[in-house]
Formats: sequence, structure tokens, C-alpha cells
Amino acid sequence: MFAELPALIESDRAVHIIMDIGCGYGVPACWLLERFPEAMVYVIDPDPERTRVASRAIGGKGVITPGRAPDLPGAPGPTDLAMMLDMLHYIDDDELRLTLQRLSGALAPNGRLLIRAALPPKGRLSRLRAWWVENLKHNISGMTCYYRSVAEITAIILAAGYKIERTVPSGSKGDLVWFEVKTG
Repeated sequence: MFAELPALIESDRAVHIIMDIGCGYGVPACWLLERFPEAMVYVIDPDPERTRVASRAIGGKGVITPGRAPDLPGAPGPTDLAMMLDMLHYIDDDELRLTLQRLSGALAPNGRLLIRAALPPKGRLSRLRAWWVENLKHNISGMTCYYRSVAEITAIILAAGYKIERTVPSGSKGDLVWFEVKTG
């Protein structure tokens, strides 16, 4: 992910407010704070342990809110860069639509939304087996996953009124894809 991010985020842009939906332990947010030292991050994640760790990692450079999409962290002004990394499969289509709708009102006029999505597996049996084991773990914990194809994700993004600047694969396995999006 971090080898790919510089090509997706122009370093000459003014980025003051970053929103991270599904921040995990805050690692991408910390990476962005290194790249944009004047920025503040506003993050949300449903896991209390992850938000606790993210809060310590980010320190005084942001606000961490426990919660899940479609709720958004409260940023004090228009968001220059929003991220939804490796979390789309944890929300259903209605939650994704509502999240995108709410984000469109939070993004600055030249704001960007960067999405990295996990795709349904294709190909070798070993990949299918790993995916099956991961889904089994989620099912045991009571979590449902909503994997979508690139075409399905694209349709939802476009229907929400966004313009997709580019879609590029992430990694070498063919199971992740980037969407760079801006408001239409």
C-alpha cells in the first residue's frame, strides 16, 4: 500500500484536513501526517482497541472517533483528502451509498476520495482457500462481508455523483484495487 500511495496522492497539493474512515490502528493516517505535516486527521473505526492505538499514534495531530461508516468523524471544515482503505467489504450497499453521500458534503471543492477495495477472489485454489478462511473467521465473529466487483463498486460511486479519476490495481495478486475519486 505505502509503495503505491505516493503515485495516488500529489505531494504538491494543499492538504490540511484528512478524513480516514475505517482507520484501523492509524498507520495510513500517520503516513499521511508525515507527508503533510501541517494537516490534521479525523478518523473513525468501530474497534475500540484500534481507535485507542490510533489515538496514541496520531497524538495531537487529529481526532479519533469510535464508530463505523456511514458515520463520519467530525472535521471542522471541508476535507481535502478522505480515505476508505480496505473497509468497503465491511459495509453493505446502503451503508456505502450513505457514506458516499455524506462524504460528498464534507469534501472540499477540490477534495479527493481515495478508496482501496478488496475484490472477490479469482484464480488459484490457495487464494480461494485463504479467502474462505478469512470469511469463516468473520462469520464466526458474527460479521458479514460484502465483496463487490470493480464494476459494482464503480456503479455505486458514479450513482453517488462522483467522478472516478482512475482505477488501478493494488499489489500483485489481483485482489485489491484503488479508486481515486472526486466530486462530480
